[in-house]
This record gives sequence, structure tokens and C-alpha cells, in this order.
Amino acid sequence: MSDPYDATTAQFPAFRTPVPPAPEGRPKLVVLRGGSPGSSFELTRLTTIGRSSECEIHIQESSISRWHARISERADGRFEVEDLQSRNGVWVDGHKVERATLRAGTRIDLGQKVTLLFTLEDPLERELRERQKMEAIGRMAAGIAHDFNNVVGAAQATLSHLESLLGALPDALPDEARDCMDDLTSALDRSVELTRSLATLGRREDTPRALVALDEVCQEVARLCRRTFRAGHQIQCDAPPDLFIFGSQTELHQVLLNLCINARDAMPEGGRIAITASKVGTSCVVRVRDTGVGMAPQTLERAFEPFFTTKPTGRGTGLGLATVAELVRGMGGSIDVESELGRGTSFRIGLPLASPPRTEAPPPPAKRTSRTPSQRILAPGQRGAHILVADDQELVRRSLGRLLVAAGHEVTFAADGEEALRVYRESQRKPDLVLVDLDMPGLTGRDVIEVLGGLPNPPAMVVISGHWDPTRRAELIRLGAAAYLAKPVDASVLRRTVASLVTPSAPASVRPSYPAARPSYRP
Repeated sequence: MSDPYDATTAQFPAFRTPVPPAPEGRPKLVVLRGGSPGSSFELTRLTTIGRSSECEIHIQESSISRWHARISERADGRFEVEDLQSRNGVWVDGHKVERATLRAGTRIDLGQKVTLLFTLEDPLERELRERQKMEAIGRMAAGIAHDFNNVVGAAQATLSHLESLLGALPDALPDEARDCMDDLTSALDRSVELTRSLATLGRREDTPRALVALDEVCQEVARLCRRTFRAGHQIQCDAPPDLFIFGSQTELHQVLLNLCINARDAMPEGGRIAITASKVGTSCVVRVRDTGVGMAPQTLERAFEPFFTTKPTGRGTGLGLATVAELVRGMGGSIDVESELGRGTSFRIGLPLASPPRTEAPPPPAKRTSRTPSQRILAPGQRGAHILVADDQELVRRSLGRLLVAAGHEVTFAADGEEALRVYRESQRKPDLVLVDLDMPGLTGRDVIEVLGGLPNPPAMVVISGHWDPTRRAELIRLGAAAYLAKPVDASVLRRTVASLVTPSAPASVRPSYPAARPSYRP
């Protein structure tokens, strides 16, 4: 009986052509037992394994000799393991050996407590795994951005109200106090931009690019570090004023600040951090150097790996340098690192050079006022609107309420969608405007908008959300929402939006007030 395969290949000679083998991956060792299980090490032409810190693969296990084994690449491209006269020997797939050839899937036992797996990593699988990691980071970043928006928004609203209270004082603020307020405002504005960057990472959208002056970002990061790091840390900055890149100022700020924080953590007793920028050919090169403890070779190899960290539990997520590398690549740049134990670390960032902007006469400096004027928007004697604020975060409710009460309005709170509808039904004076968070648990902001929008005389409704989604916005407008504000809500934007949607009533005998300590709101 003839073989069907032979018959097929006789009819179709092309089938006889052998399929080329898939490209071999990069050889590596994976720790299965002992040391740090799950960690992996790429192999070079000559790799030593042992307890000594001078070994390429350092395994801190008492049963391992200082120089236990060596893996080397032969002339034919295959790898072999060799016992370096260790105390407890080397086993390959259960057999004690002095020297043995390795193949994908070989198990190597070093003594009785350490097991390694020799494998060939498929480059495509590696790329897929890295992409999956970054997608996971993106999803996590979007969630963090949503929660962080609430915190930052509350801080911004509270600071804005504090400025209005201080502006009503008879005496001007001292310059140092005003500087502190300005720094707080700048820091919160930067936090807003960073939060939006996190949300953008989760949505896979491009961050807007613009011309960025390197010296401004470098100096700003240096100033921030000098204010917040301990006195033992010396911060130096040397960046000429004529270097520009086309990128994101917020992302570059995040990159440099992250590197400076890492440098600070590497110098617990203090030391020197230097930020420098220079032109090299058609590139801008930014360096962040420190005089810290440095990194061992095996740590250096994994420095940019997501979720890898050498910090104690609870002090680091392992996302810092991975995020830095991703941001630098997003701006068309590259990043590398040099480090040596006991001699510090140097990060080098290369970014494409951009042409400087055309020079124009600078505008006259704005006159700095010592007080912030009151933000009240009602005429004397006018009665403000009744506004229902529905948000599941108490901090957000309270901070928005301060702004609205200070503007002369009456505020009622609701902690979720069900309470918002109950409060609306039971209020003797129906709310003129409902400010509702979109992503509340249970009955969502969308549900509230849909119910209230179906009433014969619905109130004005404004949606606030940490997720900017044009599709959801269009749907909510269709259901009756008058506006859609992204968190964190800027105080001036909130006041303008409310003013455009409600009309102050005729003069009233009693006008809402705002006690200095804590306002008393309706239920």
C-alpha cells in the first residue's frame, strides 16, 4: 500500500521543499526553585553562576558555592554547563555531571535546593508578553487616574476657595506665604496633567506635542527637588537656554522627576544629583547622575523591566523606570543607563533636537497682587440657586460644595444615585441644578440623568467624570445633560458653567452664608 504522503508530493513537487526552521530564540535560565523563583536571566557567551557578587547570575543560597557552575556557548552555537568543582555538584535532568550539553527544556539542579530551567525564548513571544504587560499597565493607569482625579480635584477646589478667603483678609499675605500658594497651585496643575497622561496611556491615545524648552523643565524639576528632598541631597542643574524638543512638557517633567526620586532613594544618607542638558549632533542629551549606591550587573539588566523593583515591599511598584522608558520612546527618544556598585548611576536620555521658536518681544510682566479677590458672583441681596451635588467621594462633594456656597448658592449633598433621586423628590425647594458624578456605584450618573431628564420640568443637569469619552458625552447630552465636565473640575470653569445655567432669584431676606470653619449643608 502506497504512502499518501508520497503520492501527494509526487503530484505537487513543491511540497518536498522543507519548511525552514523557526528562528531560535535567545537562551536564558529561569529559576524554578531557590533564590528568586520566576526570575529569568539571559545568557551570554560565558555566564557564571554562584553566590559571589562577581558572578553574572548571583544566587544567594547557602548550599551554592561562590563559583558553582559555568554555562558557555560552543563553536556550533549550542550551550553546555560545566561544574566548577562545587561543593554540592551539578545535575542535568537528574544525572550528576561534570560537563553536559543543554537543550531547550533542560533542568539544571545546583546542589539540593536550586533548580534552573534552560530555555530558548521566542522573540515574538517576548514581544507579545511585553505588549501584554504594557496593556496591563495602561488599564491599571486608567483606574489610578480616575481615583486620583477625585483627590486632585478636591485639592484644587479647596485651594481655590482658600485663596478667596485669604483675599478677603484686610492685610496682604506675606510674600513667602504667597509663594507657597503659587507652588501649591503649580504642583496641582502639574498633577492634573500627569493624571491626564495616565488616562491617555490607558486609552492608547496620543499625547499632544508642542515645542518644549529643556532648560525650563530641568530647572523646574531641580527647584522642586530642592524644596522637597532632605537637606543632605545637593541638586545641581546645568541646561543651556537654547535647547528645544518637540514633545510633551508634562511627560518630560515626569521622566526627570522620576529619575531624581530614584537617585534620592539610592542615597539615603545624602549625596549629589546632577541634571545636565547638551546638544550632541542633531540630538538633545539629558543626563541625570547621582553618587548613590549604584546597581549590580544583574539589576542593571532588568532596570527597565515592568514590575521589577529592588525597593522594600510597599515602597515601590516597579513601574517607575518602565514608565520612563515608555514615555521617552513615545517622544521619539532613547534612554540607557550606566551604573557601578559604590560609584553611582547615570541615566542618559537622547531626544530629537527641534528648531527654537521665532523670538518676539516678551509681554510686560503681570502685576502681582497680594490678595485674591472674592469669587462671589451674585449681586448683593440676590438669592443663589439650589444645587444638588451627587458624588460617591465625600472629599469631592465637600470641596465642590465650598466653591458653590462661596458663590452664593445653596447646596445639598447626595452620596449615590439613589440618594440623589430621593433628595430631589423630597426637597421642598427643588434643586435648580444637579451636579452628578457619572461613575458612581449602584445607580450611576447616567441613570440619574435619564430619570430626571424624563420629568415634566427637569432641572439643569451637569455631568462630571474622570473619563473623557465623546461617545458617552453625546449620549448624556441627548438624555438631557446640559454640560459634561472632566475631573478634576477647574473652579473657574465650574462657576462659569453654573452661572450660564441658573438665574439668581429676586432679593431674599436671608442670604446663604459660609462659616469659616465648616459649612452646614442641607442633608
